[in-house]
Amino acid sequence: MRLELHEKLSKLMPNVYFQPPSNVRMTYPAIVYSLDKVHALHADNGIYVMGFCYTVTFISSKYDEAKILEILDAFEMISLNRAFVSDNLYHTVFQLYF
Repeated sequence: MRLELHEKLSKLMPNVYFQPPSNVRMTYPAIVYSLDKVHALHADNGIYVMGFCYTVTFISSKYDEAKILEILDAFEMISLNRAFVSDNLYHTVFQLYF
């Protein structure tokens, strides 16, 4: 499942990182994503449906509204969570159920 998500994100841009450790030097623009939570619906004493929620962050040296819209258009269950600037990089954070 996560590898499918990675492949789909890689189609949006070449620099995609899953939960990168602090010693990884990233190239920008980039997408960084991590598992945020798992939702499970139970039925008949077991898990009936399970959904994974990822935090996806688009990081760029300039504000790129077109790329933000492209990311939003690429997924059905995605929402923009917040946007901020840190270390002269623009961060746009999404919540994605995949």
